[in-house]
Amino acid sequence: MTAGLVENMAREIVRREGGFVDDAADPGGATQHGVSLRYARRMGLDIDRDGDTDADDIRLVTPEQAAALYVRDFFEAPGLDRLPEPLQPVLFDFAVNAGPARAIICLQEVLSEVAAAAPDLGLMPLAADGRIGPKTREACRHAFEAMGPFLVNAVVEARIAYYRDLVSRDPSRRRFLAGWINRANEFRLTIPEKAS
Repeated sequence: MTAGLVENMAREIVRREGGFVDDAADPGGATQHGVSLRYARRMGLDIDRDGDTDADDIRLVTPEQAAALYVRDFFEAPGLDRLPEPLQPVLFDFAVNAGPARAIICLQEVLSEVAAAAPDLGLMPLAADGRIGPKTREACRHAFEAMGPFLVNAVVEARIAYYRDLVSRDPSRRRFLAGWINRANEFRLTIPEKAS
């Protein structure tokens, strides 16, 4: 995928994330364009250069800074750039929303389900370890060649199932569920009908 397309994906994520929010129900803390205080502290992001990372730094995050951080830490670092291009947008957005490891685990679980349901594809079940290694890349490539947009939609479904499970374990997040589901469904692909 070209740098311009990746930057466009990151800008779209920033748009979805919105502006400054400091919601007590969000375990990430204060966020600006989706950059959370929890993430900023982990990265040592001290934009105001006062020696600490706090909500004041979060308020200063620009859309351009957020997009650059997303590309570096949520797309390139976990290796999403090495997966089939049609899967990259849904996984990149999911990685920003729930963490790269969670997005990759979701993909690995889908690929293992495909391996079990369609043994003729010759896929092996994967360890759901949240890391993209050669086995995950190869399984992903083979599954996408065989399934095309069906694989993307399976990831969308698994992402929605993750959100539903999260809310069942933590009902205080129920008010976020509809937005999370809508966001995941933005990546659902239309499957062309076969001519009869």
